[in-house]
Order: sequence, then C-alpha cells, then structure tokens
Amino acid sequence: MLSFGNPLGFLALLGIPAVLAIHFLQQKSRLLTVSTLFLLEQFSRESIGGSRVERLRNSIPLWLQLLMVLAVTWLLVQPRWMRRDTVQRVGIVLDSSASMSVYREALKKELDAGLGTLATLVNRSEYVVLESRLGRERLYNGGDRAALLAALRDFDPVGGAHDFVPSLRAARSLIGPEGVLVLVTDHPVETLPYETK
Repeated sequence: MLSFGNPLGFLALLGIPAVLAIHFLQQKSRLLTVSTLFLLEQFSRESIGGSRVERLRNSIPLWLQLLMVLAVTWLLVQPRWMRRDTVQRVGIVLDSSASMSVYREALKKELDAGLGTLATLVNRSEYVVLESRLGRERLYNGGDRAALLAALRDFDPVGGAHDFVPSLRAARSLIGPEGVLVLVTDHPVETLPYETK
C-alpha cells in the first residue's frame, strides 16, 4: 500500500507548465552568413524584439528539466510503502485534571477525528489509553477504535494539577520508540518529552 506523507508536495508539479512555457517562448537560433562585419551590427539592431511563441522543440534539456520537476515532486510528497502486516501503536494519555470533565463529550469527537486521520496511514492500529494520574488502570488496550471511544465513558477526571511526565514515560514504554504518543489536555504545555504530540 502506498501513502504520501506530504500531499501538498504535488504542488511542485506546477513546475511542468513553467518549464514548457519557457521552452515555448524560446527563440530559435538562426545561422546567418555575412561577408563583412559591419552588417552584423545592423542585423542585431533590427532583430531586437519580444519573444514569440514557437513550436515546442524536442530537446534533451527540455526532457531533463521535466524529469527534474518530477523527481523533486516525488521527494516532496514523501512516498511511503506499507506492508500488509504494518501495525501502528498509538499511546493516548488523558489529562485527569478536574477541568477536563467539561470536555468529556467533545473529547470523543476530537479523538475520533484525530485517530481516523492516523488510521489512514497504516493498515492496522493498536491503541493504549492511560490517564495522566499513575496508579489507575488502563482505560483501553486494543485495536478497535469504536471500543476505545466506548471505553471513554469510564474516564472520570477529578484530580488536581499534576505532572504529565511519569504517565507519558509509561505510555512511551508501552508503545515503543516508533509509536505515536498523544497527550490530551486543556492546559497549555510548552515542551513535551518523549516526542509527544
């Protein structure tokens, strides 16, 4: 299965019309045999003018420039091939502060949309959902997104302000170094450890 890490890279294909326009407007060189040098100066003064649209000429520079645009586009879109047995592990840490209780309903919708976007990049996903207060049981562990969203009804944020780092460390150890780690909170956090999003 092929996916693209940066679909906006396809905008680089706009370079193809630019290359073609340059080659259309290019003037064809003419060979002129003269017997005296003073005629060359007169000829150059008469030939000054704007570019005319010429018939597109098949040339090696044209094809090399088109290939270069295609190669740059391919690099910018960041193609990724996935094997059928590819599994993406996603760790989700939910802020257990009491202020999160206001967002319980909105949390399901936002989480479902975000996880849906992540799921398009791989064949199968496995989820681990933890609360940010350590010592609590996992809210969910499995590969079914609908079951994960249903498990959020057991999420009861009633704690006070606390440090997220221990729970993020625990989630990172569960999903491994290649997994995607997400912190869901209503508090602004400047820097997050363990490559958390």
